[in-house]
Amino acid sequence: MEELGIGLMFVGGFAALGACIHHLVRSAEFRKRGIHRSGVVVRHEVTSYPEGDVVMRAPVIEFVDEWGVRREFTSNMSNDRSKPALGESVPVAYLPGRPETARLYTARHTVAVLLATSSAAVVFLGGGLISVLSG
Repeated sequence: MEELGIGLMFVGGFAALGACIHHLVRSAEFRKRGIHRSGVVVRHEVTSYPEGDVVMRAPVIEFVDEWGVRREFTSNMSNDRSKPALGESVPVAYLPGRPETARLYTARHTVAVLLATSSAAVVFLGGGLISVLSG
């Protein structure tokens, strides 16, 4: 049973490391080839979690693509406050010809994702390694 736990720690660690690397590559692609636009927060999608009375808000952002078509997407950045604020102008980037790839394009968002995925990788891989070495 202990081997299964150690194996799961390594699987989780490598998955988090893969997500971190994927985000780094994707961020570089958006920086190099992305079309950059200004968007506006038009509302927040609210998700409530009964345990602990937690309410998460994800900004819904509207922007105009390269063809002049008005588009909307929900950012994967959510928090317990309404940030960015309703009506706030935010940077948006998407791949040429693919406005469905639009994402909030801020350093804060990029750093938050990288910190979360790299921290998870360190915790899981470190925990697995410690378990193997102390085994």
